[in-house]
Amino acid sequence: CDENFRWRFWCKHFVNNDGNPLPIQTVRDSKTDGGKKYARLVSVRVPALGYTVCRMHNTKGEAVDNPFTFTENSIANGKIKVSFAENGEICSIVDLTLGREMLSAPSSLGLYDDEKHDTWAHNIKFFKDKLPEEAKGSFKITEQGPVRATVRTEQTIGTSTVIRDYSIYADSDAIDVK
Repeated sequence: CDENFRWRFWCKHFVNNDGNPLPIQTVRDSKTDGGKKYARLVSVRVPALGYTVCRMHNTKGEAVDNPFTFTENSIANGKIKVSFAENGEICSIVDLTLGREMLSAPSSLGLYDDEKHDTWAHNIKFFKDKLPEEAKGSFKITEQGPVRATVRTEQTIGTSTVIRDYSIYADSDAIDVK
């Protein structure tokens, strides 16, 4: 499996057990304590039910290739390519290994009228009363590898604002959404 670890140390580079450099990236941490707002993110291959040995060094190591490619409206990692529309919605996800589009239609942020339901919408299988308002928004690349690439979208619909971070990792076909 691949694991992504966060380190807040002095570490400037990692090597695996064979002495090969591992990609390391400084990222904005999801939490802060005492003014520390950045962490180091490293991708490590760990066997199932096993362990691996890595070494941290305080000296600058060899440069590691960045596997990500960027265009004006997309990010890709060699396995998937995610494209965004002007309003911040995902308009395409292409599986680059299969060479095929994975979305049947672009994603769509919407507001639904649920006034007639209780607070938790018990026993409601789907909402059908979509309000006619369209989401307006934008996107920007906030992280550019070599471990992770992230696009932040900010959209407004009605009086609501939705901010989402879409992240893809090197050598992964998954998309994390926060």
